[in-house]
Amino acid sequence: MVKLSLTRRVCYLLLAGCSLCLATGASAADQRVVLTALVDGQWVLYHSTDFVDWQALDIKGEPRTPAIDQKGEKIAFINVDGALEQVQVANGNRQKLTDGQTLSLTHPSYDDEGNLLVVRLIDGASVNTEIGVVSLEGDYRPVHQQRSAHFEPVFALVPEASIYFSHVSCTVACGHVIQEIWRRDLVSGTAQQVTLLNSTSRQPTVGPKGKVVFSSNKNGTYDIWLVTPTGDVRAVTNGPDFDSQPNLLSNGDVLFIRHSQKGASLMRLENGNDQAAPVALPFSFDDLKDLKVSL
Repeated sequence: MVKLSLTRRVCYLLLAGCSLCLATGASAADQRVVLTALVDGQWVLYHSTDFVDWQALDIKGEPRTPAIDQKGEKIAFINVDGALEQVQVANGNRQKLTDGQTLSLTHPSYDDEGNLLVVRLIDGASVNTEIGVVSLEGDYRPVHQQRSAHFEPVFALVPEASIYFSHVSCTVACGHVIQEIWRRDLVSGTAQQVTLLNSTSRQPTVGPKGKVVFSSNKNGTYDIWLVTPTGDVRAVTNGPDFDSQPNLLSNGDVLFIRHSQKGASLMRLENGNDQAAPVALPFSFDDLKDLKVSL
């Protein structure tokens, strides 16, 4: 298949539907982990490739909903003014892609060519949203919209080139929020519901082998859940703690953030194990959020 830029893909998709190809990403040794830590009252963006050496990026203000590109070279985030920016990990050079006034954006996510999938808050509110793409030049185009709101889009190659996202299907009428994981096939343009847990299921991440992990309160507290390529859905953590922000490593391990009575922890559930173990961080912090991993 011919490899097209995301902007060109979107054009074809909106007009008649198109085929596209995504790169497979870097090896396990090249995976970069990104998280935001609350240190001395300030949210600081850290990154590491070995879980030992953690580097902080000098970004004033709170870098909101950060994303890491597939090669682990760039980090995108929403700044305090609402603008979409990206920073080069190697040298700290920053680029502003949107001005924060024309578009109200959140939840950026990279494709294989460095363009950014985003959620646009229509009228500046989260009640009604659409998923769109911001090119390297800062141009915006819509990709997907359906009734109610959807968030947290991520790219995937399997089972087809797709966007996974969380979709709010019911709120007041149901007595509580129902949020499920959906997938839009970028080849056919069709959308399909992935989970049916009648709960709040969010923060989907797709591994290189087609597994999907997400956080859900189906069992009363937020646990990490897994969807296999065959469609089996099961919880992989269970307990009183608040487990969120799951990410899959290329070896099948699951990284996530756990909030318990002891505070926040970075956790790792090794592939094939039943119990997760904390990952030691070499800096003091009061809270953790926004965990992301490059491919």
